[in-house]
Amino acid sequence: MRLCLLCRAPAALYERQRALVRGGLLDQNEGKGPGSGVRATPSTVALLLIAAMATDNLSDVELRVREIANTKADKGTCGLTGKRLFQNALAATLGSEELANRVTEISISRTSPLAMIRYQWTKGKRTTFAWKFSTSTSSEPVQKVMASVDGCIIQTIAGDIARDFQDTPVFSTTKKQVA
Repeated sequence: MRLCLLCRAPAALYERQRALVRGGLLDQNEGKGPGSGVRATPSTVALLLIAAMATDNLSDVELRVREIANTKADKGTCGLTGKRLFQNALAATLGSEELANRVTEISISRTSPLAMIRYQWTKGKRTTFAWKFSTSTSSEPVQKVMASVDGCIIQTIAGDIARDFQDTPVFSTTKKQVA
C-alpha cells in the first residue's frame, strides 16, 4: 500500500501496526498467511496514517495515536465530514474518494494533541477551509513541530482503499510479505 511512502521503510510501518495491535487500537485476524493480519479499512488506515505522522519514536506510537485520534473538532463537528473525532473524520475522508478529492492537506502536531484537515469547498467560488481538532487542554509549545501530508497523497490512499485494498491485510502476520 502506498501508505509506506510516509515511513522510511515498509518495516517501519509494520512496526507501528504491531504497536497499535499490542495497544488494542487495531484488531488482527488470527493465523498466518493469506487472510490473516490487519484489514485495510478506512479506519485502520487512518490509525496507521496518524501513527506515521505523529511520532518517529516507536515507544510513543500507542500514546500519541490515542491522543491524536481522540481530538475533537473545535466547532462541534468537522465541516467536511460531519464527524466529531479526528480519527473518524480522517477515516470518513479515506473511505470516500469524493471527500478525499477536496482535501488539500492533513496536518498533525508532533508536540501536542492537535490535528487539522484543510479542504476546498466549491459553491459559486472555490474556498479553502481548515478544520482544527484538539483537546480541551491542547496548547502548542513555543517551538512547534507539525507533520503534513499533501491532499494528493490522501486522494491516492483513498483510491487504493476503494479499488484494491478493501478487506485485504495491510501487512500479513508472515514476515515474508514485509521484507
